[in-house]
Amino acid sequence: MKRYFWKIIPYFSLIILTVGIVWLAYLEINNPFFSNWLLSISANLISVLFIYFLYELIKAKSEKELKKGIFQYAKSYVDGDIFAILYTLSKFVYGFKDGRSLVKALGLTKLTKNGLKSAIENKKHLGFQIFKLWENTYNYFSKVLENNFVLKKLDDDHILVIINLINAFNKTERDFTDKNNYDIVGQKTDEYRVVRGIDINKENIHFPNRYLLMRILEDNKYVVEDFGDFPYENIEKLLNVYEIKPEKSDKMATDMLEICYLINKWLKLTGGELRLTRAIS
Repeated sequence: MKRYFWKIIPYFSLIILTVGIVWLAYLEINNPFFSNWLLSISANLISVLFIYFLYELIKAKSEKELKKGIFQYAKSYVDGDIFAILYTLSKFVYGFKDGRSLVKALGLTKLTKNGLKSAIENKKHLGFQIFKLWENTYNYFSKVLENNFVLKKLDDDHILVIINLINAFNKTERDFTDKNNYDIVGQKTDEYRVVRGIDINKENIHFPNRYLLMRILEDNKYVVEDFGDFPYENIEKLLNVYEIKPEKSDKMATDMLEICYLINKWLKLTGGELRLTRAIS
């Protein structure tokens, strides 16, 4: 309301001033020179009023286009991180082999708490999933929140959802990367091997902790199925097979459900669709 009040003040002031000058010109009608001079001023004021009105129209249109462009810029970053986190969680919910599907990843937002809980129970997970650092999974939110120019053009509801998503992602990350939430089952898998990235390509010196998960094929052939960064102390555990402890599944499902709720809220605020703008792993 305040914003509109200050917008109409210039128009209101110019109209009152113009009416006042015209009234004075009417009172001085017996003095043609003074009366015409006042009418000339009033005509100029009307021109100023019209020009100011056109300026405000052009400015409003320009600001609308700018806000739309900045919103699309921010949405592309947020949607990219949402895709990445859903893709990561999908491999925990559906298993490593079945969870690497964008269709299934997006389907997570439609599951209930019981659906999420039953899906993660009794699932086998490689240490490669559990010990993988998530720091590069959703690192674009900060680009939005740390840019004051962008923040000024976003609605408060958008900013609040982004902040809540970050908090929910952090909580879920702690759930799925905490080794105390898992029991180790069976022996190391013989379906995969783990190779350090720099051993494949010497130019990977910028990623000293980057490792590749390679599925073993016939005739000493391999195919890369995942990659990630890992603390050195966990390298020997990457091919171990783990299972979520039964008593931990309820909390993990609850935290995932919060993410699903916030993602659906973001979609409701931003057009109802996610836009994939970058590669995910």
